[in-house]
Amino acid sequence: MADQARVGICGKQADRDRSQRHLLFRAKARDVCRLGKGSARRLRLHAESLAFLPEFVALARAAGVAIVYADSADYPPIADVGGDFVYARLEAAVEDEPAGHAPAALDRWADPAPVTPRATFVFFIDGAKVRAPAGAMALIERVGA
Repeated sequence: MADQARVGICGKQADRDRSQRHLLFRAKARDVCRLGKGSARRLRLHAESLAFLPEFVALARAAGVAIVYADSADYPPIADVGGDFVYARLEAAVEDEPAGHAPAALDRWADPAPVTPRATFVFFIDGAKVRAPAGAMALIERVGA
């Protein structure tokens, strides 16, 4: 319930309407990003909990806001492609892997099936930061970019 209260999602219709306004305000105020040279502003939200998942996804989709996919110990992995682009944060790198991530994980993230034809932005924002460049290069090699 604490997670629901923190983002303002409750059971009453008035609270849901307020939650949608809160979601849009938060997206506009804190989660606007400019991705790519000369690109338009894009909205994305990073969920902190799965406790409010169905309503969070519905609100984000209704608002046209992308949900951040996080491979992280701190944030839930929500693989929803309701927005017009995909924004992924890969945060679970380990120094034991040369690319920071297991080859199977890199193969899974390189699979374009769930995101085609959306623009996709993948950020290696890692626990083992020294592995981030190798992870990015390994992913680029897999997608053939």
